[in-house]
Amino acid sequence: MMKKRIAIAWFLLLSTGLINAQEKILSKAHFQYQAEISIDSPKSLQMLRLPEAIQSKLYSRNAQDIRVFNSDGLMLPSLIRYQGKDEGKTAVPPVSKTLSFYPIPGVLPKNHKEDPPNTSANEKSPDVKSLEVKLELKMYTDNNPHSQILQEANKNPSAYIIEIPNHTNQRPDGIKQLILKWKPDFEGIATLKLETSSDLNQWQTLIETESLVNMRYKQQQLEKNTLAITTKTKRFLKLSWTGQQRPMITDIKAEYGQQTIKPAYKWSDKLILVPVTDENIAKNTFDFSVSPSFKSNKFRLANTATNQVYTGTLSTRRHAKLRWDKQSDFQFYQIALQDDKLSKLEKNINTQLSRNWRIHFQYPNPLNHQIAVQVNRYPVDLYFLTQGNGPFYLAYGNNAMPAQAKNLSQVVSDVLRQTQSDYAIPKLSHINTPIDTIVSKKSPLDWKKIILWAVLVSGVLLMLWMAKGLFRQISNETNTDI
Repeated sequence: MMKKRIAIAWFLLLSTGLINAQEKILSKAHFQYQAEISIDSPKSLQMLRLPEAIQSKLYSRNAQDIRVFNSDGLMLPSLIRYQGKDEGKTAVPPVSKTLSFYPIPGVLPKNHKEDPPNTSANEKSPDVKSLEVKLELKMYTDNNPHSQILQEANKNPSAYIIEIPNHTNQRPDGIKQLILKWKPDFEGIATLKLETSSDLNQWQTLIETESLVNMRYKQQQLEKNTLAITTKTKRFLKLSWTGQQRPMITDIKAEYGQQTIKPAYKWSDKLILVPVTDENIAKNTFDFSVSPSFKSNKFRLANTATNQVYTGTLSTRRHAKLRWDKQSDFQFYQIALQDDKLSKLEKNINTQLSRNWRIHFQYPNPLNHQIAVQVNRYPVDLYFLTQGNGPFYLAYGNNAMPAQAKNLSQVVSDVLRQTQSDYAIPKLSHINTPIDTIVSKKSPLDWKKIILWAVLVSGVLLMLWMAKGLFRQISNETNTDI
C-alpha cells in the first residue's frame, strides 16, 4: 500500500514538470507576424539582413523577439547582431605616429662630461617660460641648427615640448602611451614628470613621477622606454627631467589605442503620425510608433519646402500606462538663400528604448503643412543554422518574449567564428503575414495554466491524504506494540 502511494505521488510530480516544460516550448503561435524564408544554398549557416518592415515590428530593444522555425515547428538556433559589431560598435586597430619635439635648455649637472658654455650675465640661456612664448609665436620651430636656442638646448635639455599634430582631428580615444628612443650613451634610471597644455601657458599634470630605465649587467639588459597615459591629452606635452640622469631623446612615437565607432545608421521610412483627439491634450499633438530595436538617437523632419520654421517638443513612454517623458525641445527651419538654402531639420536625443512617441508642434499648425517625421535606426543581422525540412519561417513580434537561451546563440556564434563568416543569404517573402493563432489571444482562458494549477492542487491534496493515512498507520502500530 505504501509503495503504491509513493508511485502515485511521483507520477503527479512528473506530470507537473512535463506540463510546465511544454508551456515553455515556443512555436510560431507565440508571435504576431511571420515571413517565409527561401533557402537555395546547401550551407547550414544562413544570414538574414532584416528589412525595416520586419525590424519595425519588434518590441525588444535588442531585437530578441524573433525566431526561426522549420516546417516541423522546430525552433532553430539563431544569433542577433547589429551590423558592424554586436551592440553597434566596431574596433579599429591601434596606430603609432611619430611626434615632433623640441628640447628646452637647462643647467648642466655637476658630473656632466662637457664644460658649461661661456656666457656672460647678459647672455643667459633662455628659461622655460621665454622658450614657451617663442614656441607659441612659432619662433622656435624653424629647426635652424645654428640658432642659439637649439645650441644651448641640445647640450643638456632639462625638458622637451612635444607637439601632437592635428590634435583636434585625432582619434577620440586619445594617446595610450609614448614610446621614446635615446642616444646609446644613456645608462641608468631617469625620472621625469609629464604635463599637457593647450596653449603652453596653463599646464595639467598627467604623470607626477615616472622612470625610464636602461641598465645592462653581463649579457642581460633591462629597458623601459614607454610612458602609459590614462588621461586625455591636449595639443602639447611637456616631459621634464626631475633627476640627475637626462638621456638625450632622439625619437618619440605616440601609440593610439583601439577606437570604437558606431556603424552608419539609416533613416527610417516616413512615420505615420496619428493626431491626438483628447480634449485634455494640446492641439497639434501627434503619436507614432518606433521599434525599440532601432535604438534611435536622432529624429528629423523630412521636408523639402523652404522658408519653413517648426518648434515643439518630443516625448516618449515605454508603456501605455506610464506617463510621457519629455525628451527634447526642437527648433527646425529651412530658409532659402540666393543660390542655396540654410536648414536645420535634425535633432540628437538620448538613445530611445520606448515604442510610443509623441510630438507636439507649437508652431505652426501642421495640418496646414506637409509634415514628415523620420528617426534613425541601426540595422540588424540574424544568423541561424538550418535543421530539418523546409520551408522555413521567420516569426516575430511579441512584447513579452524573453531572449533566446545563451547556449543556442553561442553555438551559432562559434560556427560563425570558425567558418570565418562563410554563410549564405536566403530570401524573404510574404513579410508581415499576421499569425491568427497567437497564444496570448487564442482564448480569454489560459487552459494550460488552469490544468497546471489543477494538477498542482490535486498533488498537494493527495500528498496530504497520504501523510494522514501514514500517520494513522504509524499510530496504530505503536498502540499495538504497547
